Amino acid sequence: MTTTKKNRKTYSTEFKTEALALAERFGVSTAAKQLGIYESQLYGWRSASQKKEKMTKREVELESRSC
Repeated sequence: MTTTKKNRKTYSTEFKTEALALAERFGVSTAAKQLGIYESQLYGWRSASQKKEKMTKREVELESRSC
C-alpha cells in the first residue's frame, strides 16, 4: 500500500481576515460553504486571531522569530 502526500493549501492573511469578517456577519457555517473551506478552519483562524490580540507586543515578536 502506498500513500501519497497531499499538499496543504495555504491561505493569505488577507483571505483569512476577510473570511473571518464574513463568518462574523453571516455565521461560520454559511461562510465556510461560500468559501469552500471547512468550518473547523474558520474556528481555528478565529481562535488564533483572538489569541494574537491578547498577546503583548513582545510575545508576538518572540513568536514570529520562532516560526
